[in-house]
Amino acid sequence: MSEAEALISAVLSSRLPADAGRANLPNRRAVETITLTHDGFTFHLSTGYYEDGGVGEAFVHAEGRNVNSMLANLLKDAAIIVSLARQWGVPVDKMREGVLRDEDGSPATIIGCALDAIRRET
Repeated sequence: MSEAEALISAVLSSRLPADAGRANLPNRRAVETITLTHDGFTFHLSTGYYEDGGVGEAFVHAEGRNVNSMLANLLKDAAIIVSLARQWGVPVDKMREGVLRDEDGSPATIIGCALDAIRRET
């Protein structure tokens, strides 16, 4: 287990029921990739699924000049956190409630856009 996983595990386990645990994804799983655009930034969102159809992981890949940028790296980290949260049972809607939104309720960030897309898929 990486340091990040251990930290997230410690935080989540303090708030989850004693019998809760991380639901690992099957070794072979369905994956879907879609292309999203937010605020002029194009990226690809890949989601991996549990056998029951629930989303268990997310990967975000930048496109064009942003491929190796700090923004692209932050998006990859955010997707890892989303994946771990899903595997620990955090509902997508709870994560959507926690991200920044514009006044009209639309996502203010790319990760909010990705969470909205994941929600539409489930």
